[in-house]
Parts: sequence; structure tokens; C-alpha cells
Amino acid sequence: NSKYSLTLASSESAAVEAWRPGRGARPARGPYTRSFSARLDSPSPETVARFTARAAPASSRALGWDTPSGRSSAGDYFGERAFGHTGFTGTSFWVDPELDLFVVLLTNRVNPTRDNRKHIELRRAVHDAVATSIRDRPVRPRDPGPDR
Repeated sequence: NSKYSLTLASSESAAVEAWRPGRGARPARGPYTRSFSARLDSPSPETVARFTARAAPASSRALGWDTPSGRSSAGDYFGERAFGHTGFTGTSFWVDPELDLFVVLLTNRVNPTRDNRKHIELRRAVHDAVATSIRDRPVRPRDPGPDR
């Protein structure tokens, strides 16, 4: 059983810790801690489609995920099938199945204060830079469409 766990804490003292069970590492604990375990094998395409489908045509939200729309934190180059999630401290995780790409951005938006908003454009810039660095396939800006 190849299971990995990841603990994310969203607060001024944010911590990220990944570990393999039985290896002696312990997850962070606290009121802002969220953790999950995931198998390394991929879920079925049907499962991915169900969890990443928009809840309503005018919404970018899916079941626990966001999808690109307008000036999305995914930037302009992640495609229509992309999905992601963001956190208060500026972190983001975006997956684009069409580009065979994922980006995990870990930031500390609360430094120097929680009023810092520089992470918003930083997310877009990082995701655009990563997507446009792909050289083995065409990468084009996403069509914003009428509801995006």
C-alpha cells in the first residue's frame, strides 16, 4: 500500500508536512490543520470528471475545486478541464490534465501582515510562466468564453 499523507495548516504559522506512514514523522496538529491521505494511483476519469465539473454554469466552483474563469488564479493558459484549490496564505494547487501539468505554489501571504495581497498576481504569474515553458506541445491562452 503506497499511501502518502499531506498536512496543511492555514494560519500565520503555516506548516506543510508530507510523510509516509510508518516512517516516524508526525503530522502537525492545531485548530487550522487539515489533512488527507491519497493513494498514488490515479482515480478513474469518471471520478475526476464528477469532482471537477462545475456546480452551475455561471459558477467556477466544483466539488471542492475551482475551475479557471476570467482572471483565475490559474492564469490564462490552464485549459477548460483544469482544476485547482487556493488557500488563505496564498498557496495554490492547480492541475491541467490536457497539458499533463500540475503546479503547487507555497507562499506566506501573511508576511509581513495578513493585509498583503501580492499573492493574487503572483499566483497568476507563476502558473502562466510554468504553462508557457512547455515546449513539447502547443500552449495557448484559454478562451474566456461568455461565462468565464
